[in-house]
Amino acid sequence: MGALVFIAATFYVITYLPHLIPEMFVPGEGLTQTKVWLEYSVVLITLFAIGKYVLIYRQTRTSMVRVLLLGLLFFVFSELSFTLYTSAFDIYNLLGNVYKIGAMVSIFLALFVSSVQEPFVKRKLAEEAVLIERDNLKNIFEAIDDGIYIVNHPPPNTPNTPNTPNT
Repeated sequence: MGALVFIAATFYVITYLPHLIPEMFVPGEGLTQTKVWLEYSVVLITLFAIGKYVLIYRQTRTSMVRVLLLGLLFFVFSELSFTLYTSAFDIYNLLGNVYKIGAMVSIFLALFVSSVQEPFVKRKLAEEAVLIERDNLKNIFEAIDDGIYIVNHPPPNTPNTPNTPNT
């Protein structure tokens, strides 16, 4: 609910109160210092996240973390490119958007693999392991020449007499 309120408030301010937002780009002059420092702030925050995920990668060595790190690196290059453009149509703005697409695709793939695809792969492997064990037990029972008697024991914490009424 809080996210929806934030989105609605942001939309309202941008649409109806744009004078409250500082200028980020001045035509003919380029980016303002506010825009550049905001971009550098985002880069700094992203570098902290990269540091955290490098530590996680050293412990886990999973491909998901590696792809996530790649996405975060794309994100850093994207933000750095956005500090350099002087026109909405120059090469640095285009490069920043291309890097941003690379970042989003990488992060999406990392999250998709870890939260959607990986659980199904693990379940499939577990099911296959159960089938292999079932076949192994079946082969063991078939290979035994002696007779096998199966005795049903009552579950724990139940009376041993079969016709005891439950009270």
